[in-house]
Amino acid sequence: MSEMIDYIQHMEHCLKKGQSFEWENKIYDLKQRQHRIACIKEWIEQCEVLPPNKKKEQALEKLADLILHEELCDMNAHKVRQEEYPIMSTWQIKLRQKREYNIKLADEMNLDMQSCQPPVRRKRTAWEEWSREKGEHERLLSFNPAYKLFVQHSQVKVNVVK
Repeated sequence: MSEMIDYIQHMEHCLKKGQSFEWENKIYDLKQRQHRIACIKEWIEQCEVLPPNKKKEQALEKLADLILHEELCDMNAHKVRQEEYPIMSTWQIKLRQKREYNIKLADEMNLDMQSCQPPVRRKRTAWEEWSREKGEHERLLSFNPAYKLFVQHSQVKVNVVK
């Protein structure tokens, strides 16, 4: 197990220097991201076979750190489109938030960036309501004879039931 940890440390050293890494007659070009990920995955598979102990936990922790380092060093700005659950660095999160738009803004703007939201009417004041109703009443009295009969004053009819 300590031999495996030494190999992992050697792989970390090669990764930092950008050198190729050889293990079990396979040469991994650590300059290419796919080779680095494949190498780390093979190490994890090797660790899973071993019985659980403290050294195995240390080795898996170092490999997890390598994967996290690999994900955070990925400079692809469009990582979200290519991976299902991306691990983003702080600058990638800020870039994503800067590119996002409010969904309400998207509903109210068309492709020409012109406002297409429904028009909003202001509420009338009490004075405006009163004057509008008074104007309507006078207009209906002058044009509609049925309305005139309905609203005119008349005597109250009293029906007494005995």
